[in-house]
Amino acid sequence: QELGRLVKSLGLTGRVVFTGWTNEVSRAASAADMWLVPSLHEPLGNTAIDAWVHSVPLIVSAVGGLDALVEEGMHGLKVPPNHAPALAAAITRLHTDKALQAKVVKHGTARWLAEHSESKIVSHYLSLFTKLAKLDKAAKSA
Repeated sequence: QELGRLVKSLGLTGRVVFTGWTNEVSRAASAADMWLVPSLHEPLGNTAIDAWVHSVPLIVSAVGGLDALVEEGMHGLKVPPNHAPALAAAITRLHTDKALQAKVVKHGTARWLAEHSESKIVSHYLSLFTKLAKLDKAAKSA
């Protein structure tokens, strides 16, 4: 409610939407100018991968999996957690620097394809299952 009041007081009512939980990530991503993840805790960082999948420029808090996944200035921008001035500066920087936007989208998408795409994940699982099957076979014959 506090954020809603702030949006209204800044005259941004038509530009900011609080969707709450949604299962329609692609629909939301297609309307986004940038993907903000100002989390205080993020174990893996799947939401960063969502930004890369949808080719949306990314800004994250430097916490947990987000900090590990995102290389500053390469796959997105990182800000300290719970630091509104740094987040605002990163938003302004990304909004005004079209070359930086293109760079983080290009490298984020490339990282997703190389490490997190469906084919890459399936390949990792098949490799794991093959190794486990060999271990099981070796254990049974020992």
